[in-house]
Amino acid sequence: MAKDCDRAIKQIINEKYAEGLYGYEQILCYGVAFFQKQAMVKLLQL
Repeated sequence: MAKDCDRAIKQIINEKYAEGLYGYEQILCYGVAFFQKQAMVKLLQL
């Protein structure tokens, strides 16, 4: 699941999803992965 979270964060960076949000003091991006009843969340602060 950790690799899937990292892949989600890479997608946020590569596709520039947060680019239009500049000007804010803090931007939080989350990579989330699910498997059955488990979940993992990783945080990227911009």
